[in-house]
Amino acid sequence: MRKNIVIRQISENDAREYLELATLLDNESVYRAYEPGERNNSPATIRSYIAELLNKKNNMIFLAFYDTTLCGYLEAIGGTYKRTEHSVHINLAVLKKYQGLGMATLLFEALFEWAVNFNIHRIDLSVVTDNSPAINLYKKTGFETEGIKRHSFLVANSYMDEYLMSKII
Repeated sequence: MRKNIVIRQISENDAREYLELATLLDNESVYRAYEPGERNNSPATIRSYIAELLNKKNNMIFLAFYDTTLCGYLEAIGGTYKRTEHSVHINLAVLKKYQGLGMATLLFEALFEWAVNFNIHRIDLSVVTDNSPAINLYKKTGFETEGIKRHSFLVANSYMDEYLMSKII
């Protein structure tokens, strides 16, 4: 299946498709920051966001395609100060239909290669504590749990905790 998967860096021309994917993902998972229907960005706003993001060497978004369908991404946002620019926080999402094909692993491979080339030393993330498939993926790719962020998400009137995880490159 991996021969049908293509991973590449985002460009401004991907704004509309990236926004459409993010909206689909918001509707598919309770583990997203946006509730279904809450995202109100326009393609022009997303295009500006991408341009600004790509203007900094320690930011990147990797896109995952199955054949020609955009079905996942990994966003890495770097620290803004000299003392934190070696560190990035990531956000990973893949449409359910395409999970289990190795796409997330390929996204991480692209991230790790990019990180070495741009002197990124620390990668961190947060994940809801009951999201076992994501936690297993993160552990498989070398992330370790650093702590718990209590009651960080409120979904359907229930508070959810998050693990704080990191990997040192």
